[in-house]
Amino acid sequence: MATKAIEEAFQRHPRPQVPTKAALLQKALEKSQQVSTAHREIHDSPWKTLVRQGNLVQGKYVWSICVYKSQLVLVKEMIIQAGRDELEKMKKLSDHPHVSTIRQAFETESSLFLQLEYSRYTLEEVLNVHTRLEEPHIPNFEESIQVTTESTPNRDLECLGIVVLQCMNGTPKKELRDLVEIRRLRESNKTFGLDNGGKWSGYKLLVDFLDNMFNTNVPASAKLEKPHRFIESEPNYGILLPFLELVSLECFALWHAAAVKS
Repeated sequence: MATKAIEEAFQRHPRPQVPTKAALLQKALEKSQQVSTAHREIHDSPWKTLVRQGNLVQGKYVWSICVYKSQLVLVKEMIIQAGRDELEKMKKLSDHPHVSTIRQAFETESSLFLQLEYSRYTLEEVLNVHTRLEEPHIPNFEESIQVTTESTPNRDLECLGIVVLQCMNGTPKKELRDLVEIRRLRESNKTFGLDNGGKWSGYKLLVDFLDNMFNTNVPASAKLEKPHRFIESEPNYGILLPFLELVSLECFALWHAAAVKS
């Protein structure tokens, strides 16, 4: 009798069903998709509701970092037709959890402004965490550069080449961050110092393409105006689709604080 009373007093209750991280992220994604889709109409001037904090500069593009409803956002100003074209491209990517969401678009008589959520991650950080590249993926990097800028300096292309090499290697490597060492190993007939260089040595067009990326004797504008044969074919975005638009955000961009208004 005493045993039964103890069992009743301390009976096992069902374990509570705690939602998994994946389930929570999925709910958040569905909610953000509903919000982001609803906010893609074109509105009036953004400066009525935004407070400019400073700028990120890449080539001829300037991204304004602003405060909107107590949150940081990025605003990009473009000429109207180019802005509309980019808006259509980014709509296809914007609901992906790894791509900055388009919050609003604003149009004036001469410009179109795209407002996106602010992301502090760089392309290098995202790719080194998530992706190990294979040969068919790499042409998409050059394709994404052509979409986002026309006057990228060679320094940006060199940095992008370093990111590509580390992803080809599969793990970050100190030697692959040193341009002098990369060029030295290349001249000594090594495949850019990759640990698995033998695997990549047979991809002649790919190696030639990377040589071109690191060649400072050719202006960056020439590299962009006359694409290498390796990336001339129609791009197959595949696994890299979530990452392409990150190129135009904080990857190799320069920070300039906004002038303080008195």
